[in-house]
Amino acid sequence: MVQLAINSPEFCNVRKASGRDPWLAYHLIDNPMDAKFAAVNFGDAGLRIFDIRDPLKPTEIAYFNHGSPMHAQVGYYDARRKLIYFSDAGGFKVLQIEPQVRTRLGL
Repeated sequence: MVQLAINSPEFCNVRKASGRDPWLAYHLIDNPMDAKFAAVNFGDAGLRIFDIRDPLKPTEIAYFNHGSPMHAQVGYYDARRKLIYFSDAGGFKVLQIEPQVRTRLGL
């Protein structure tokens, strides 16, 4: 299970004060046969990248903040180009995974 810290009960007041409502929508994984990361859309909290090589301890390692609250659709990861494609209410997005993130994930 992956979750944002702000959704934990001890941060309830912080979440209320933020004016945001991070909820889980769609997600993708890089390789269904040997998954290294999951890209999970948390709506208001943007697209979050989790290292899932140790499935018992997923670790957030990167994110893309949409800005305004948006519901993203199912995305696609292009392993050859190291790009994530997805669309949301703001249009079609192409995200390049930065070199330090690729190195950390062994991509």
